[in-house]
Amino acid sequence: MEETKFTSQENELLELLTYFKGMIVIDDATPLYNRLILQEEMDHLNNQITDITDFAKEHTAFRNIMDAERIKNWTTRKTIECPHCKTEYSMIPVGEIMLDDGLTYFQYYCDRCFMNFEANQPNNTPDMIVFSERYLADLGNKVSGGKTKQETLGITNDQMRQKRQALINIKETNKKFMTDNHLAVEANSSFMEEIMAELIHWREAKAHFINLQQGGQAN
Repeated sequence: MEETKFTSQENELLELLTYFKGMIVIDDATPLYNRLILQEEMDHLNNQITDITDFAKEHTAFRNIMDAERIKNWTTRKTIECPHCKTEYSMIPVGEIMLDDGLTYFQYYCDRCFMNFEANQPNNTPDMIVFSERYLADLGNKVSGGKTKQETLGITNDQMRQKRQALINIKETNKKFMTDNHLAVEANSSFMEEIMAELIHWREAKAHFINLQQGGQAN
């Protein structure tokens, strides 16, 4: 059976919910009115724990696919050229960075220039779709001298057709992956927004409770 994959935020929230559950004590000495309030709070905490666990179970397969893609990208050696000294390397990334275009790229290290440089295309499926669409559109744009960017770069029509087809293939492959998993992508994104809101709430609640405890001990 596939082990349920939780995000770090989900794990933290589950720990906080369990922490507050442990603070609720309902026994024979608990007044009936208080017992109803405490039981309602206990039920609320249990429902949240169940919702998080069920969602993680439902989306574990999708998360494993995304993790496998990410691990493969981080551990696969790629032939890449330093843009500064033009030295060609076969290497794995040393980091990643989001550039001004809003897309995320792998970073590599040149031991001749002693500096990092970025890959020439993004390192993830959603960003590759955006990158491919922008690149294809940009090649037809006019630059100085009235020439297109394609002409300025010296790309022949045959090369352009090959490059365009390669990028279209990448885009379509990535789009198919996102389409096949779009419900999981959207659900995961929406649920994580809810998780973060709850996480902030319970973090603050725990911090407040600890401050009260410390204040009481000081007195």
